[in-house]
Amino acid sequence: MNCSERVAMWTSFFVDLSPEDALTELADAGWRSAELSDEHSQVLLDRGEPDATGAAFQHFADECGVCVDQGHLDLKADIAPVDDALRRTTLDSIERRLDLYAAIGIRAAVVHPGGGQHDGAAARLEQQLQSLGELTEHVAGTGIVICLENCSSGDALEPLLAATDPDRVGVCLDTGHLNLTDEDQPAFIRRCGPRLRALHLAENDGSGDQHNMPYARGGCVPWPEIAAALTEIGYAGLLNYEVPGERACPLPVRRLKLAYLKEVSGWLFGGDEA
Repeated sequence: MNCSERVAMWTSFFVDLSPEDALTELADAGWRSAELSDEHSQVLLDRGEPDATGAAFQHFADECGVCVDQGHLDLKADIAPVDDALRRTTLDSIERRLDLYAAIGIRAAVVHPGGGQHDGAAARLEQQLQSLGELTEHVAGTGIVICLENCSSGDALEPLLAATDPDRVGVCLDTGHLNLTDEDQPAFIRRCGPRLRALHLAENDGSGDQHNMPYARGGCVPWPEIAAALTEIGYAGLLNYEVPGERACPLPVRRLKLAYLKEVSGWLFGGDEA
């Protein structure tokens, strides 16, 4: 895919619509890629068996001309809780969602590293690695890469990356999260190199995870430097935005926001809109 085809939006931009209607809106606005959101994943899972439901959704996406190559796993899931019985229940739920993603053809499955309840780093790391081992084994042969999202510092991912297979565990850079730390975003991208498999592009002013569109008032994410670093490492994944559509925002306004983002993306990343 060229740059313009890789520019993507998470489907939560249309969280109040069905998964199919969300894809239709994106397709009508000229978007050719999307990340399936946690909320819409759950809607699909509630319909029935993951394999059949996923295959039907993949067929719909193909007919729309939208590539759903990235998906967000359960936002609230902690893959490394203190209680091991809870960990098993959580992984069972995630694995069912991964079955859905495999049927859809998703290749980058984004998960939070979890472990916040642990007092010690060693116990947290042990649980995280055990869970990642089970999840990567579950998706073996599907082409899915489990992508760890930086929920705060990118440095926090280093022990996990050092102990996992780069072909099975990658990174999802959340620019909004990293903007709340002192880390240099282009340097983090270069450090990740080929392990960077997914993006959550969002703006904030450094005071909180606001999920704004690029260049919103007060925003301080270094967008041109990020775009240059992505080009430097040969990043080939989706250029995916994780910005809110806001349930109270009328559809015509959201459509205008999509048009704005297409223009900004063309300038930043190249493509037909540049």
